[in-house]
Amino acid sequence: MNMSIGAAVFAWLVAVATAGAQRPARNPAPPPEQEAVQQGLDALFKAMGVAKQQAAPTALLDHRELKGLLPAELKGWKRVGASAERSGAMGMTVSRAEATYEGANGARIEVEYSDLGGLGGLGAFAQAAWVSADVDRETDRGFERTTKYKAYKAHEEYDQQLRSGKLEVLLGGRLMVSVRGSGVKFEEIRAVMDQIDLGKLAALQPTESK
Repeated sequence: MNMSIGAAVFAWLVAVATAGAQRPARNPAPPPEQEAVQQGLDALFKAMGVAKQQAAPTALLDHRELKGLLPAELKGWKRVGASAERSGAMGMTVSRAEATYEGANGARIEVEYSDLGGLGGLGAFAQAAWVSADVDRETDRGFERTTKYKAYKAHEEYDQQLRSGKLEVLLGGRLMVSVRGSGVKFEEIRAVMDQIDLGKLAALQPTESK
């Protein structure tokens, strides 16, 4: 399948950073296009630095509470592991919890809750670029599309040859609920999402950063 939206954004950021980093310091003046890229990159990093200095500590959803809301069991699946963490770098912080489930014939499902509230505008956009997009792409291998799941903006992606895909739902503009599957039909991924209490997750309140 074609590159997903989030992966494309991440690749663009890496390409821009690489273009600036690889320019020799003593070479003749670069072409106008490369100079424009470097100026844009410098402005971006400067803006991020200012934002980091001015930003107050971000209140996030408690990662332990998120872990407690991961399904202890799913119909047809056995939970084999779960984890939760709160981590950050460069002024961006994320709170997340994840559980792994195994089914028949090596099938695998992962359920993840990620609070993007501490990533800032650029980080959140890179993680969920599809939120502001309208995508409906279909190939011989599968599909990628933005849609609605119940009352929420959602993103579906599936590769028929690999029998893998994901369904992502954004709650309240910050909590990403993701179900990823391998060795499964897309209907099985959706059936897992159907078993998650999105209303309860959407009602969670952030706790102050310590």
